[in-house]
Amino acid sequence: MAGPIIPIRSPPTNVVASLGGAMKPQSSPLASIPLEVLLHINRHLTTPEYCNLRLTCKHIEDQLLNAFAREFFQKKQFMFTEFSLQALVDISKSRFASTLKHVIFGLEQPQKSPPMTVPSQTLSPANAARQNRLIMDWLNHSTFLNTGQNVEMLAEAFSTLPCLETVGLRDFNSNSRHRDRPNTFWNSYGAPTYFKETGSHMLGPYNRQPFGVASASDQVSFVHRAFQDILRGAGKASIHLKDFEIILRTYPLNDRAFILPKYLEPTISPVLANLRTIFLDLNSDPPFIHVEAKNGLTPCPSYSLMKFLSSAVNLEHLRLNFSSYHSTESILSWLSRSPPTYNPTAAASPLAEPQP
Repeated sequence: MAGPIIPIRSPPTNVVASLGGAMKPQSSPLASIPLEVLLHINRHLTTPEYCNLRLTCKHIEDQLLNAFAREFFQKKQFMFTEFSLQALVDISKSRFASTLKHVIFGLEQPQKSPPMTVPSQTLSPANAARQNRLIMDWLNHSTFLNTGQNVEMLAEAFSTLPCLETVGLRDFNSNSRHRDRPNTFWNSYGAPTYFKETGSHMLGPYNRQPFGVASASDQVSFVHRAFQDILRGAGKASIHLKDFEIILRTYPLNDRAFILPKYLEPTISPVLANLRTIFLDLNSDPPFIHVEAKNGLTPCPSYSLMKFLSSAVNLEHLRLNFSSYHSTESILSWLSRSPPTYNPTAAASPLAEPQP
């Protein structure tokens, strides 16, 4: 099915105004090339070359606009930083808003601890400025998340993306980008620019430092936070997502990620109720909730996940990938059962397994 048509500017008139009076508009010789040939040529260009081609003249830009929008704005990846989410907000208010159908969030962030410092006597002004930038980025990022501004920006963007269907979370950069292959990946918006400006890579699951228990624990907490903040943003925007795709190669979600406090249920439950597809990568780190079973009490590593999925009443496609999982028997058995008649006694029991 063809994508939405991007509105373009009005075609040029025969004359345009200039400081010296009227003059005939200039046009590139490429303007006479049929669109089919132009698109074939375009497939062999690098991204900078493609952008230069679009800048040759207004007619070329208009001819290539829909193809450009489908390739670069139908699916985009961002991260939980203010400058990256601001780009998402700006796109949601642009002529490309109706093209964007699939939004992915990466897990890059500024360094979780201040950069190593050197004695001030040997610190050059340039290095001091760079170090100040890194420290302020770290401090501002913590404040940005702790104040919930990321959720507000997600809600603002989601509410003005009329064709948004799929939202995903991933901890890697895809190498499926065909243009500029083989050494170019789909990065989160702003990550390459951040490296150019600071000389420091954003911190991600694939390059966390130092390698230690505390660092891993921080990253797990950040993944869980990102997961719930996406749902909160979608809920605040009152949008009807179709697909929610969580693809995590390094830090799968454990059961704590699916805890929905009472105060968040009115916001998140409507989002879950509209989903048709859910992809999840899971592990089962303790502690576990214990529930009643035929042979007595048994650990239930999927307790909160069961409650989470019970809200997805219109679900058609569920994909669960298990990594270092305590036992998949309880969740798979639970998924195979039909919802029972409501039993208020069972629901009130603190040892009852969540109902399907």
